[in-house]
Amino acid sequence: MSRGFVKEDDQEEPPFIPPRASLPEGVENYVTADGLRELKEERKTLIESRKNSNSLSERDRRREQTIIDTQINQLDERIQSAKVVEPLNNPSQVRFGTTVSFVNTKTP
Repeated sequence: MSRGFVKEDDQEEPPFIPPRASLPEGVENYVTADGLRELKEERKTLIESRKNSNSLSERDRRREQTIIDTQINQLDERIQSAKVVEPLNNPSQVRFGTTVSFVNTKTP
């Protein structure tokens, strides 16, 4: 059937889902072990919310699932490219994943 014979209310616009910030070309996707765990938890939560969709209308359900599917795909890309950086015990320099403590020695 031609789209010309469909009621205006029935025309469904695909939802716009802004992409996550991408890394520049050639830059590694470094994450901490906790960061990777959080990404996987977020993915698990999205999958559960997709299964438990309670949208009243079919149209709303499709829209909600499209958004969730896109978010899951974006997370999958992040998880697949993740490189876990293990923290060093006694680092001599600050780098990704290093916990830093400092004392302000300047007096007011």
